[in-house]
Amino acid sequence: MLLEKLCDEFPHLEIVLEDMNNSHKGQLIDRTVYLNREQTSTQLACTFLEEAMHDLYTVGDISAQKTTIDRKQEQFARRRAYDYLITFDDLADCYYNGFIAYHEAAEYLNISESFLRSTIAYYKTKYGLVYDTGKYIINIEPTINVFRADKNEYLYNYGC
Repeated sequence: MLLEKLCDEFPHLEIVLEDMNNSHKGQLIDRTVYLNREQTSTQLACTFLEEAMHDLYTVGDISAQKTTIDRKQEQFARRRAYDYLITFDDLADCYYNGFIAYHEAAEYLNISESFLRSTIAYYKTKYGLVYDTGKYIINIEPTINVFRADKNEYLYNYGC
């Protein structure tokens, strides 16, 4: 299970499941991650990872999101969680195992579909629609498409 793996990777954080009446899926207070128990197991894992990234990268109480600095720290922690959990090699692995739709890939990766879609949206702004890893050329829109990169041949050979 992904949550157990993440707990092993961040052993200094304690998890408490509770009913959260507000819109937060999770919140980090000191070294304790409070998670909304209404989430699925995959959502819990993704939320825990985001809160673990807050532990590593954010400073102070940013839960109110009142200032631009708070919102930037929130986005930074989310982006680190995306980078930490999903790589382009993971997307290529999904493709070569037959999982090209986002909901299929999310299930294969054992993450929530919303987390995968957010990751893809972030990767589109960071890398564009097509990314060359050196080993693969990955197109992430509208589904996951992967092509093996062949450096011996020009990608678009128009017969010139």
